[in-house]
Amino acid sequence: MLARFGPLSKCLVHSICAIAAQFPSCDRWLSRVQLPRMVAGAEITSINDEKVAEELALKYQLASKYTNLLLVHVREEGEKAEGLPKLQKIKQMSAAGWGG
Repeated sequence: MLARFGPLSKCLVHSICAIAAQFPSCDRWLSRVQLPRMVAGAEITSINDEKVAEELALKYQLASKYTNLLLVHVREEGEKAEGLPKLQKIKQMSAAGWGG
């Protein structure tokens, strides 16, 4: 599975294996889902070609400097805002020692 990313440094492989060892109860899930994403994330930092890095980030659904992340909070019908917010005028704070 690691071969498709090209040559990896021994330090990187050791780090990834150390992270994987912390999750013994989910070895199957980790090996199929998380480990390839961790390797891809590490590879993105060392790739010079922006297009290749972007494709790798998109393939493994990673947020990087080549991709954008947009979060949308969908509210329940009763939690939605009604209309525009009400504007309030707040007096400017005076400098210390002025204005009593």
